Amino acid sequence: MVKKRRQSDPKTRPNMIILFIVGILVGGLAVYAVLRDKGQGLGDASELGLPDYAYKNQKTLRAYTKAVEYQDMLIYIPCYCGCGIHSGHQSAKNCFIQESGGYDAHGANCEMCIDIVLESVDMYSAGKSIPEIRSYIESKYGDIGPPTSTPLTPDEADISKATLPKNFDSISDGLRLTPVGIKWAQFINVKLVQGTSLEPYAKNRVEPDSFYWEKIVGMYSADYSENSWIELHDLGKEATVKPRKFKGMDNIVTTRPFVFGHAENVKKVLSLFENPEAYPTAYETFKPVLENVKDDEAGMAIVLLDPSAFADLAYFSLRETAPGNVEKIVVYRVSNSSALNMTKYEERAATAMERGFIQYEVKKVDDILNIKMVGDVGRVLNENV
Repeated sequence: MVKKRRQSDPKTRPNMIILFIVGILVGGLAVYAVLRDKGQGLGDASELGLPDYAYKNQKTLRAYTKAVEYQDMLIYIPCYCGCGIHSGHQSAKNCFIQESGGYDAHGANCEMCIDIVLESVDMYSAGKSIPEIRSYIESKYGDIGPPTSTPLTPDEADISKATLPKNFDSISDGLRLTPVGIKWAQFINVKLVQGTSLEPYAKNRVEPDSFYWEKIVGMYSADYSENSWIELHDLGKEATVKPRKFKGMDNIVTTRPFVFGHAENVKKVLSLFENPEAYPTAYETFKPVLENVKDDEAGMAIVLLDPSAFADLAYFSLRETAPGNVEKIVVYRVSNSSALNMTKYEERAATAMERGFIQYEVKKVDDILNIKMVGDVGRVLNENV
């Protein structure tokens, strides 16, 4: 038996034709929309020279065009996807636009980056300030990942009127708030190093602006071990900020200076705030070298145990004395005289001027060796003493 070819129902044929025509129109409109946006849509994207990955979809394309248009604002907005660590990004801008000026593919593949840019732009267009936008972005995304090391706006970063409190303007003050047992400690007075040749050297030793979204003006840090440390932070003024929360850590922002570190260390420091006699302090450990310096004049200061074969204590400090010229002071407590090569230090002092130094002094009184040098920042920093 030969089967008859099934005939289409005449009643359905017009409907099929209509659907076919509609499909062509919809597809055509979609193609047209893409071509339109690639050409003159969304701020004439064709003139931006956007890469193909920016056209992944409409949302991605809008993020790239807005990142270009608002990049001067986005440099102050952090990203929390982890790109600060794995890609070295400094702000939400860098997820789309590199510091060198080229485009970055990261934003095309990160929904968080796209959302942060579009939300920030919408808020900015609605009249919100950059600190308000940043606060919103942090509250929404801050628990997801670490922020990029995003700078403050120039007005926020201005510390010309900042002052450190009397209980926290030197490494000695930090040591007096630190229980005994540390291996080393460091104090940085950002106001004294900002705008000087020491600023690049100090920058990576201070918590980033994104830590509190306020400029840290004075920072002290000390290590008991690789897994036990404490930090003290001061903003140069009275301020209300949000504490940073990490597992096993504590951040007290109701004191001045603020206290941050492993919870047990923070508890002990708070006890010293209330009662300076609560614990033996690290100041007593380093007092023999600190008695020989004016550490409140230092832009940067460090103390450490067992710095060399001939000394059990050391103090180092840096401060700029004139544009480009830095004073470096080193004080050792000599614990093994037989291991000390005084001739080496005397020869360095004798040849200092011909080596480009402005000043170089070496003095030893009893068990204290004091070295002072002044010269350009590169020469001073590279002088290994």
